[in-house]
Amino acid sequence: MKNMIVLVLSLALIISVLAPAQGETVYPPMPEEAAVFEGSWQCDGTFAQVGWYEGAFAILVIRESKSGQTEWQYVCAYDADSASLRSVSGVMNNVLYDENGEYVSTDTVYGDGAAVFTLDAEGRLIWQDEKDDAGKDLRFEKLENFEPPFKTVGEAMDSEGYTGLASSFENCFVIIVEADGSYLRLVTELDETAEKLGKAIAKAENMSAANGEYIAYLKTLPVTYFEEITLPPMSQEEIDALSGRTIAELEKEGFEAPFHRGSGSGDISFFLVKDLYEYEFTVNESYEEYQLLCEDKVEPGIFTLKSGRLLGPSANMLDLNWQPDGSHYEYEDLGAGYFGSSSDFMDIFAEALRGGEIDPESLFSAMAEAFPENADEIQAYIEKFREMYSSGMALPEAGEAESDGGDTAVFGED
Repeated sequence: MKNMIVLVLSLALIISVLAPAQGETVYPPMPEEAAVFEGSWQCDGTFAQVGWYEGAFAILVIRESKSGQTEWQYVCAYDADSASLRSVSGVMNNVLYDENGEYVSTDTVYGDGAAVFTLDAEGRLIWQDEKDDAGKDLRFEKLENFEPPFKTVGEAMDSEGYTGLASSFENCFVIIVEADGSYLRLVTELDETAEKLGKAIAKAENMSAANGEYIAYLKTLPVTYFEEITLPPMSQEEIDALSGRTIAELEKEGFEAPFHRGSGSGDISFFLVKDLYEYEFTVNESYEEYQLLCEDKVEPGIFTLKSGRLLGPSANMLDLNWQPDGSHYEYEDLGAGYFGSSSDFMDIFAEALRGGEIDPESLFSAMAEAFPENADEIQAYIEKFREMYSSGMALPEAGEAESDGGDTAVFGED
């Protein structure tokens, strides 16, 4: 786990500054009542390490981004009157890494930082950043309270709480499980073998067998870390209150409506995604009106909601840009190696074939231009699916395909 390794190394630099040469002043021991601060802490994507070194507390706070991390380094003294740690110095650095995760440079933003650290009634660490309020609303839990409930990917995928949501990204594998009424996001860093097996799927003659080999190996890997999703879904009362609203109105409030289905003998359903959860809503309009939507003669925004229900976590929960509290950080790019899943290409080909023609070369050119680092894999996908569809594979009717979580790959299910 890069951030924890760097955290330890960076903390060592603080220690080296604090540590006196041999034979110099002997510093007093850490106050017993301050021992509760010592240790590793986590809140969403921010980590803190608190240690006692030669008469003072050294505190390192790290917040990761796609291209590196921001870190705050403090030397603090214990204030017995307020039971707090108060900084005597503070430095903020931006640390940059290249696409391979290798260190590039460190830029110091300021060297006059100030902060106070306290514990709330639940024993959580509170970081009051007096320079730029970077610790606002953060409540850190000790990492000893974050023992992964599953030691390996296999344990998680074979558990009763496995939701079926999982996906491979450039350098990690993400799984969503339900435990004790909460959703957990488990993240496993991919080693070299896993990356090779994953890339080989698109070029394999038997893609199903290659995917099976990949999953079998993934199951042996340890869970690197996990996060509890703290954002709750909408309550049924909140869902019911949306009755009579239009799809267009909800889209203006942050809902996405990527999927719908209907038949002449049943309700017309829209699948709406809001933040980290997916909901299914039936609408008031008739099947005849729905057919106009399928024929692109009307917009989905005109449909009005009748009733709805929570389906569960959405594919957004797999995206590490989405924080456990529902906030979202946009990174400049997802990096080479991530361009979607096989289901994306299935959808593209199905749509092309419904139009009566398919031009693989034009499709390849467009995709390769968008994702130049993945040209070989894209070409392999296109050739594979062209062969599959030309052999007579049935296509879903427009508007009748059920949601499978968008571009999410669902692993571990036959």
